[in-house]
Amino acid sequence: MGNAYRLKSDLTTALENYLIASKIAVDQGLIFEQASIKIAIADAYSIMGDSKNAVSYYRRSIDLLKQRLLSATADEDDSINFASAQLNLGDEYFNQQKLDSALYYFNESGKLFKTAKSSVNPVLSMA
Repeated sequence: MGNAYRLKSDLTTALENYLIASKIAVDQGLIFEQASIKIAIADAYSIMGDSKNAVSYYRRSIDLLKQRLLSATADEDDSINFASAQLNLGDEYFNQQKLDSALYYFNESGKLFKTAKSSVNPVLSMA
């Protein structure tokens, strides 16, 4: 429901729904879902211009996805989500004119996207 409200530009209600979903994911121990929800929360904060909270939630999602990537249940979606969170964090830093941090996260996400592409289709990794 959070995504529906975000698409309607009702970001306050979107955040309320994301936070409810986040609590459920935490209670159920669903790491991938926790990370995905934190990315959505960070995106909403970013749209609202609340860079401090956006960065905080992107960082939390990255930490969760690192944890997930070290588990036996990690898959391609985890790598892509990890790369996406880093890309979004880089964009947030870029918008704050923190260009060194932005470049770091852009480069890290690029490596991950390239690796993810090559494991799906080796021809795509040449792009």
